[in-house]
Amino acid sequence: MRLLASLGGYVYAVASNRVYVNLFAQSEANVHVSGQKIKLIQKTDYPWSGDIALLVYPERTAEFTLSIRVPCWVEGKPLPSDLYYYGDRLRTNWKVTVNGAHCGAVRSNDGYLSITRRWEPGDIIWIHFPMVPRRVLGNPHIVATRRQVALMRGPVVYAFEGLDNDGYVFDIVLPDCARISTEYRPDFFAKVPLLKVQGAFRAVYDDAGSKKLVRSGELIAIPYAWWANRDRSPMAVWVAKDPIFARPKLRPTLANKAKVSVSFARGGMSLDPINDQETPENAPIGSVANFDFWPRKGTKEWIIYEFPQPVTLRKTRVWWFDDTGIGECRLPAWWQILYKEGEQWKPVEALDPYRIEKDLGVEVRFKPVTTIAVRLEIQLLQGYSAGVYEWQVE
Repeated sequence: MRLLASLGGYVYAVASNRVYVNLFAQSEANVHVSGQKIKLIQKTDYPWSGDIALLVYPERTAEFTLSIRVPCWVEGKPLPSDLYYYGDRLRTNWKVTVNGAHCGAVRSNDGYLSITRRWEPGDIIWIHFPMVPRRVLGNPHIVATRRQVALMRGPVVYAFEGLDNDGYVFDIVLPDCARISTEYRPDFFAKVPLLKVQGAFRAVYDDAGSKKLVRSGELIAIPYAWWANRDRSPMAVWVAKDPIFARPKLRPTLANKAKVSVSFARGGMSLDPINDQETPENAPIGSVANFDFWPRKGTKEWIIYEFPQPVTLRKTRVWWFDDTGIGECRLPAWWQILYKEGEQWKPVEALDPYRIEKDLGVEVRFKPVTTIAVRLEIQLLQGYSAGVYEWQVE
């Protein structure tokens, strides 16, 4: 409510004999300049359209300055800094006129276009900012966005959501040759433009487990602010520009299909990361989710996989979670694998030591067992908790 009450002060501002137009939105405002009240009426569908009409109604003819902010995206920069940049050299022909004629506006270094004149009631400033889809790249020093690409249209950042793209988005590869156009659909929030992508690829695994590219069908990107408004679905703003960074959909595994239960999970802690097949080795840096037992510390905890029918297992792999420097999760004191025989839990006969390493998948082979459930038993360090990125069984 506080924001809504103060919004007018963000859209318009007054200093001395100058009126600033900072934001573009359908609005009306009354300001005092040159000793009189000035009424401003802004008509626009911004940010979906770059066409803005600003009607000026002084009580009587008066001279003052109107300073209109020129967004950085209009002049070829997604942001005022070098954090991101456009991946093309497109020059947009934006323009500002008064009553349909050249207005002699003056550009300033602070990002405003100033028009000083004697204003008559009913004068109209026409602003046209072309809105075309643009590719956005990250500064090369940003590891998380390296060799990836995002999409913008005007000031709006777009995202790919699984609901529109065959249920999965992390396998998308968007080459420079892909065609991006604006599209409107009656079933997707009135007046909200979507981006249609043609000529992209999807990364898949072949029968030998090697990554390859297949041509994608039509892809759809929606405004980022609109994701998760229809149903739960994977979402990505940054998709691969280089196939190396695409993450193909993984084939179902025993762990992936198992029912998961744990000894403890705090409110809001999802069990999904335990068997979602995402590890520090196959996910972009900093993006892989984890499960942990915090705030429990120094206790013995467990994770159980239950299978719909008996399976034969002979190997397991665990990626341990450690947030040293941020939180209270550390590598465990020790761990072991048990399998269910009848109503009893029995340790497997391990053929490898139960090593403990940070971020890397630790593999342990054991003598084959046939069971309907397997248990990962974990002893937490005294005074600390622990967690996993992923637990696999084969």
